[in-house]
Amino acid sequence: MFGVGATEMLGVLVTGEIWLKVPHTIAMEFDGAFAPAVSAKDAMLFLIGRFGLDGGQYQAVEYRGAAIRKLPMQERMTLCNMAAELGAQTGLVSSDNVTREFLRLKELELWERDPGAPEN
Repeated sequence: MFGVGATEMLGVLVTGEIWLKVPHTIAMEFDGAFAPAVSAKDAMLFLIGRFGLDGGQYQAVEYRGAAIRKLPMQERMTLCNMAAELGAQTGLVSSDNVTREFLRLKELELWERDPGAPEN
């Protein structure tokens, strides 16, 4: 997901192409579990405080670890949605059974983490 201005959109309509830089992935590892009453928004505010509003540096931020796996889908969506506040291009959480149940699917193609992503 990214914004496209009017001039750029005109170029897409005329040429049928858009040139993009594929962002690198950085991993934000959360082990253990969040304390009671701590939400995904609290975790994001912590990340912004630690890394700044440009800490994502146009990258894809992958949230992972045991604490993330314990979050319900709404909290995972909050993390991904707020990745822009960190300066990231996008936010990701690997698919799992929580994803499958939220989408009410019997089967779901699962994808795993980026093994080459530097951890923060």
